[in-house]
Amino acid sequence: MKFLMTIAYLLFLTLSIHVSATTSNRSSWKLVKDEAKGVQLYKEGKFEEAYKKLSVTAKLGLKQSQYFMAFMYLKGQYIEQSVVTGLAWLGVAKESKIKEWSDTYDSIYSKLSKDSKMLVDSRQKLFIEQYGMRAQKVECETRKSSIRARKKSVIFCQKRDKAELLTYEVG
Repeated sequence: MKFLMTIAYLLFLTLSIHVSATTSNRSSWKLVKDEAKGVQLYKEGKFEEAYKKLSVTAKLGLKQSQYFMAFMYLKGQYIEQSVVTGLAWLGVAKESKIKEWSDTYDSIYSKLSKDSKMLVDSRQKLFIEQYGMRAQKVECETRKSSIRARKKSVIFCQKRDKAELLTYEVG
């Protein structure tokens, strides 16, 4: 009887882990789809709808979402314009090491006053602590697109606590 109980318990644990991993995998792909939809909405000029998608996925560590959130703040698209918040988001996004993003950040940051730089640094530190790769358990790797005609970067991101690889093209 004890043997049967042990087998039943192990079977239950195995099924629970499988269901949890499957649910987790589905939710991660939903996030990537939400991000892609948010980017599409942004490019169509539908900033309110884009914000609703991108603000969620950015906080969960998705780099392209963070990049587009940065520009929504920098340009005041749907939300109140804020160079400090925009650069903080861009600072988190540049963890992915995409050169164009870092160059844009550096270009804008270099033009700020000393006081503004201190505000950006403070907010960026907070955002990285909350939404950065380490906090959200995200690992990203950037590669150039394998398609010759497209000179875009492709970013590969993976949640460390999950088995799936989240892949999307930047730009």
